[in-house]
Amino acid sequence: MIVDAHHHLWRYKPGFKPWLEAREQMAPLRRDFLGDELDALARENGVDRTVIVQAGDNLEDTAFMVESARRHRFIGGVVGWAPLDDPRATERALDAYAGEPEVKGFRHMIIWEPDPDWLVRPSVLESLALVAERGYTWDSTATIVRHLEHANTVSERIPALKHVIDHLGKPAAAEGIWEPWASLMKRAAQHPNVYVKLSGILNVATLSNPTKAQLQPYVDYVIETFGPRRVMIGSNWPVSNLGADYKTTWAQTVAMLDGLSATERAAVMGETATGFYGLG
Repeated sequence: MIVDAHHHLWRYKPGFKPWLEAREQMAPLRRDFLGDELDALARENGVDRTVIVQAGDNLEDTAFMVESARRHRFIGGVVGWAPLDDPRATERALDAYAGEPEVKGFRHMIIWEPDPDWLVRPSVLESLALVAERGYTWDSTATIVRHLEHANTVSERIPALKHVIDHLGKPAAAEGIWEPWASLMKRAAQHPNVYVKLSGILNVATLSNPTKAQLQPYVDYVIETFGPRRVMIGSNWPVSNLGADYKTTWAQTVAMLDGLSATERAAVMGETATGFYGLG
C-alpha cells in the first residue's frame, strides 16, 4: 500500500490560517483545497491512502479534517490539534476525539510560536504525556535548531510518545549546510520512537528549492541514520504547489528512494506510515 503521509485540506477564508496571509508568496494557496481534488491526484499517482495533517491551531480545523476523512475513503488518518498549553483542556479534547477513530495523532504549529521553547513548557509536556497515554502520535514541525533540540527533549521526557519529525527537520539543503542539523537528527535517531517524514522536499516554508543533487545526501543520511522503517514519504500538498504540482512533487520525492532495495522502498512508501499511524 502506497501512503502519502502528509497533506492538508481546507476551505479558505481570509484570516482563518494566519500563515497563509503572512507573505504574498502564499497567495496561490488562498483558495479551497478539498478532498475531491486530492482524490483525483492521488489516483493518478498511484497513492492508495493518505494522512491529513492540521494546518491551523484550532478545533475547527480538526473538525473539518475529520469530516473530510469520513467523506473520502482514501484518507486513512487525521493528525489534529489540541490546546496543549492547557492540560485540562487537552484532556477534554482527547475525550471528545475518543469517539473519532479517524484521529490518529496531534500537531501544533510550533514554527509560528514566538517562544522557541514553547514545546518544552511544563504544561505542554504534561499534555503530550496525555497524548502518549491515549495512544496518539505527535508530529513535530521542527524548523529551527531549537525545535530539533526539543524534539530530543520531548523524546527523553516522554519515551512512550510516538514522534515524527516533519519535512526532514527542514535542513538548509540548498545552502549545503550540514550542522547542527545532522548531529541533532543523529541524536533523535537514538530514540526508537522517533520517526522522520520525507515530505516538503522543496522546502517551501523558506521558499528555497534545493535540487535533487543538493537534497539527496540529506535524504540518504536520514534513511541510513533512522532506517527505512522509521522514514515515511509525504507530499505536503497543497503547500507543495508553491514549488511544483502534485505529480512533479511526488515523482521527485519517490526518485529520492532509487538507491533502496525493494523491501526498504516498500517501508518508506507505505509500511512505515501504516504502522506509525495505525492505518486500517
